Amino acid sequence: MIDLSSLSAKWPSTLVSRDSISQLTGGLLSGATLANKEKEAGLKPIRFGRKVGYRVADVVAYLESIATEPGGTADELLLARMERARKSTRRGK
Repeated sequence: MIDLSSLSAKWPSTLVSRDSISQLTGGLLSGATLANKEKEAGLKPIRFGRKVGYRVADVVAYLESIATEPGGTADELLLARMERARKSTRRGK
């Protein structure tokens, strides 16, 4: 598991608004994406009138649960695609 606790240490509050999720995550995750994943992530939104936010610790815990090290799922898919492309170019020769 990747340790992302430094995100919460650098954030100036224990809460983060949905509009600021992108800033918290360095652009890796948008507030809209997180809104769609609330149930999957087990996040309980905190509402202040029209504003919606989350506990930073909960967001960081979710990010840690979905983050992969290099060589993880995305890299494996890319390598598989490259291998298929390599095989298809061999057949063409």
